[in-house]
Amino acid sequence: MKEIRESREAAEEIDRALALSDLPAEFRAAIDDALTLVATGVLTPPRIGRSRFREFVLSRFPYSLILEEFPDRIRVIAFAHHSREPGYWRDRLS
Repeated sequence: MKEIRESREAAEEIDRALALSDLPAEFRAAIDDALTLVATGVLTPPRIGRSRFREFVLSRFPYSLILEEFPDRIRVIAFAHHSREPGYWRDRLS
């Protein structure tokens, strides 16, 4: 299983979304389940265009995990609400 690392911004977005949710326990479980599927290699989310980033769309909530995959770890770049401008998180990359 690959290690999962969240960027500071992604962690803040997740915390904010959970704080606003009417179903925080179920929401957190959906996030954890998604990350487990990716980290164990059970599921590989599709790439975003031709970039090195992948998008895991949560089925029950209007959010996507924006991920960067490495041989030994998964980096969560953003936790994007579907109403946000696509690619808003690209300025976080260096």
